[in-house]
Amino acid sequence: MDEDHARLEALIAAAADAPEPDLPALHMQLVAELAAHFAREEALMRAQGFPGLHCHMAQHEVLLQQARLAGPNTPGGLRRAIGVHIAQLIESHVLTLDTITAA
Repeated sequence: MDEDHARLEALIAAAADAPEPDLPALHMQLVAELAAHFAREEALMRAQGFPGLHCHMAQHEVLLQQARLAGPNTPGGLRRAIGVHIAQLIESHVLTLDTITAA
């Protein structure tokens, strides 16, 4: 999971310097990687018999929906949405639910 988190962080960091025409594709790549990460994480939780799986999965779905609806369709708006809004959603999830799950 740490490698997954590092890939997500790298995609978010790339948004800071990406050329404006590349931002929509970067956003789509980030959402796809986030969905793949959640699928791997949920499979791991299933294999371990994690009792809070359904709640955790619901949080994943909410986070994905919010990430998909990143914000304004302007390049600056999308750059801020990736670098601030989506970054904060992911960080909050990792620091709370993922930390509790790992424990």
